[in-house]
Formats: sequence, structure tokens, C-alpha cells
Amino acid sequence: MKEGVEFGKATNQQNCIDEGVKRGARLGLLDFDAQIDNEDFVTGCLQSSSLTPGFCDGVPSGVRNIFVDWTKKKCEKVDMIGPPCTGIYDRQIQFCEHSH
Repeated sequence: MKEGVEFGKATNQQNCIDEGVKRGARLGLLDFDAQIDNEDFVTGCLQSSSLTPGFCDGVPSGVRNIFVDWTKKKCEKVDMIGPPCTGIYDRQIQFCEHSH
């Protein structure tokens, strides 16, 4: 998470997600520890990064995501499947829920 906080100081919220996706793309579906580390990186990054206008627009709540499959759709857009990707967007949902 510390690495994410440092990275975030020099970037914006959207770049935190993009970097998380880039790093996540290198992980296997069963690399659970690495996935958690990457999600923590994203969380740390979001906390210290500058605002991206519209970053939370259209982001569902955690409960609503179950029905709209927002994370899955985001992952399809970046051509990634499974937890290495969905965990990253789950962190965006958590962040947006707490920043309102």
C-alpha cells in the first residue's frame, strides 16, 4: 500500500486504476497474495492521488454492483478476466462509496 501512496502523489485517480490494471494483467488467476498486494496498491494510490473529474460518475455501490456487473463490464473493456481485474474495480467502488 505504501508504494501505491507514493505512486499516487504524482498522478490522478484514473491513472491509479490504469496502473493497477496494467500490473494485474501480469498476475495469474491463483496469485492471490499478489492480487491483494495489487489491490492494496490501488487503494493507497487512490488515497493520495489528485482528483480525476467524473471518477465516481456511474460507479455503483457494492450492493448494486452485484446486479449490474459493473466490474465485469469494466474488465471486459480492458480485456481481462477474473479476480486480478475485478478486485481492482472493487477498490474503486469502495473508494467512491466512502468519498461521498
